[in-house]
Amino acid sequence: MIPIPAIDIRAGRCVRLLRGDFAAETVFGDPVVQALSFADQGAPMLHVVDLDAARTGKPVNQSIVEEIVRRSPVPVQFGGGVRDTHHVERLLGGGVARIVIGTLAVEDPDSVRRLADRYPGRMVLGLDYKIQEAQGVPGRVVAVRGWESSGEVELDDVLSTYSTVPVAGVVITDISRDGTLLGPDIDGYTHILSTSDVPVIASGGVGTLADVLALRDLKVLGRTISGVIIGRALLTGAFSVSEAVLACAT
Repeated sequence: MIPIPAIDIRAGRCVRLLRGDFAAETVFGDPVVQALSFADQGAPMLHVVDLDAARTGKPVNQSIVEEIVRRSPVPVQFGGGVRDTHHVERLLGGGVARIVIGTLAVEDPDSVRRLADRYPGRMVLGLDYKIQEAQGVPGRVVAVRGWESSGEVELDDVLSTYSTVPVAGVVITDISRDGTLLGPDIDGYTHILSTSDVPVIASGGVGTLADVLALRDLKVLGRTISGVIIGRALLTGAFSVSEAVLACAT
């Protein structure tokens, strides 16, 4: 498992949202400076998200993303508003290592299959879910378009669609925990590892090194978590990138 620091960009600034709420935003300064700082501290990869693009589909922070990619000494995984082949080709041509596809993965899986076949190991699914009850039974329902609307599909159903598609992995986020530092959804990841063959990257809720260790040590049917995305905990100094790298490697 590798730790992947997160840089979320909104209106040109590095920010963190609380549970995906755009009205509950904390600003952490210049995204380029923060990204390069994480890289200098030993991050093996960066996870960069254009929140404005995720919400509107318009890459308004594209120049900032391009600067991070150009200056970063480590690979950059990018997501946010990637909804057509032209955008994918522009990002890959600009040096992005892996592209996270969320809304398109839910709404047009055939397009994502074609992209994954054309660029094997370069596409990553981004599936963010909310716990919703249907007939008294809780389920994980995938949200789309910057978390502002529900795709009305179960997480398990989306994952099963991609069981034979050559994606690099799937970033799975429990929106109710994102930005809270309250710990990841261990039960959810346990279930996902037991039902899906797609490499899982955990995201949302990591607040301590103990959370990192819990994800690292999670093993179900011989499968483990391949990566963990960490945002607020690193930005607030709960622990450092180097400490996270050491914890993952121990």
